[in-house]
Amino acid sequence: MSVADAVREAAGLPDTDQSALLADTALAEALVGAVQLYLGRVSEECDVELFFECFGRPTTGQHWSSSIIDALIKRADIPRADRQQLVDECARTATATLAQRD
Repeated sequence: MSVADAVREAAGLPDTDQSALLADTALAEALVGAVQLYLGRVSEECDVELFFECFGRPTTGQHWSSSIIDALIKRADIPRADRQQLVDECARTATATLAQRD
């Protein structure tokens, strides 16, 4: 199960394409903000800008949040514990955001 699927389930959304897109988008938006803040603390400004240029907008042809998480996994300069903490915090944020929807 993907992180976005876990977010969808935790938010109580049905198993539909629309709900999957909502969960993916909420998770990706949380990740974009959190990763930029993280990179701002541990890296150079150009790294933050490059990350946003690559991942700041929805991707086509694949899940936006999965693209971000895959990119984090490939970065040797981000420790596994930091990456997991970012993903977990963003999953909680996305779940809360979706659960508060009307």
